[in-house]
Amino acid sequence: MKAILIDDENPALLQLERLLLADGRLEVRGKFTLLADAIRHIKTEKPDIVFLDIEMPEVNGLEAAEYIQQMDSDITIVFVTAFSEYAVEAFELQAFDYLLKPVYPARLAKTITRIGAGAARRIPVAEPPVQEEEAKILCLGRLVLRSSPDTLESFKWRTLKCHELFAYLLHHKGKWLDKNHIIETLWSDFSQEKGINHLHTSIYQVRKLLSNWKSHIKVEFDRNSYRLSVENLSVDADLLEKVTEQPVITQQNLKHYEGLLSLYRGDYLEELDCFWAVARREQLRRLYIQLVMTFVSYELASGRGLQAVLRLNTLQEREPYSDEICRNMLLAYENLRDKAALQRYYENFEAVVRADLKIEPDKQTKELYAQIHMRLSRA
Repeated sequence: MKAILIDDENPALLQLERLLLADGRLEVRGKFTLLADAIRHIKTEKPDIVFLDIEMPEVNGLEAAEYIQQMDSDITIVFVTAFSEYAVEAFELQAFDYLLKPVYPARLAKTITRIGAGAARRIPVAEPPVQEEEAKILCLGRLVLRSSPDTLESFKWRTLKCHELFAYLLHHKGKWLDKNHIIETLWSDFSQEKGINHLHTSIYQVRKLLSNWKSHIKVEFDRNSYRLSVENLSVDADLLEKVTEQPVITQQNLKHYEGLLSLYRGDYLEELDCFWAVARREQLRRLYIQLVMTFVSYELASGRGLQAVLRLNTLQEREPYSDEICRNMLLAYENLRDKAALQRYYENFEAVVRADLKIEPDKQTKELYAQIHMRLSRA
């Protein structure tokens, strides 16, 4: 099996090469003090094993391992480090093993034996290419994935930060995000070193979850930046955002818009209290309310006052103090010519805003109620 060695210190490279040559089971094809040189070699020569120092001035070895694994996931990575605290994170990044400096022949021999045993168990099987089905992620309400049209699955996050990291990548899907910007956003309370460690561990957990769901949805890494791939990925919030501010509902497109309304299971990423999601959350909420109001106007014009009342009741459960919803509800009761229901509804709305907000319904709402009440009284 072919191996290359990466370490910024030449004496360490020479020592490790000497030990490997003495063992005799691996062929050393290259030694590199610069990661860029090693990457060029990996692209052309495709080694089986990379022995990689974690502490290098050019780039963190953990990040280098991510890049190498992205180039070729079949490469076996063995970390070499003088610091044992990196061991846990090394395994989180799916490194095959780690060696503590100074490397001793007996410990190295065990690693090579394990590598050989693992290679012997790998039997390549030619499989036909699989056409990946479109993956659907729902983020209006709780964040869930849909594996099939009839199956909803909640993400089982190892930590809240893994959850938030994935949501953040999804929020910016397709865009490259600098790792330092991600750390400043999600781990601002930690030192840079701690933040990097948390980021690497969380990235691994997100990748692991995605690989168990849809193999073509990946977190990619390049030039110190990450992004979530978007190929064959559908997100409910994106579909809702395609609705114009003033859609025109007709009998022909009614089912289409009803389908869009059904997407809104709750506010955007509602289980996460994240400042970066607030603007889009509010934008989507307003789009949803506007679409409901458009439906209400269509139903009132079509003589479907009862459907309008039911739709507004559902909306008011989310927005109990909205004067806009109240005014539309008053119009719906006028459409039904139900004076008693009109009065009960308005008096209840007025009592709620007085008790909870210590305010009165706004002037426009009061005036509309008085006008409709008078018209129904004269009828």
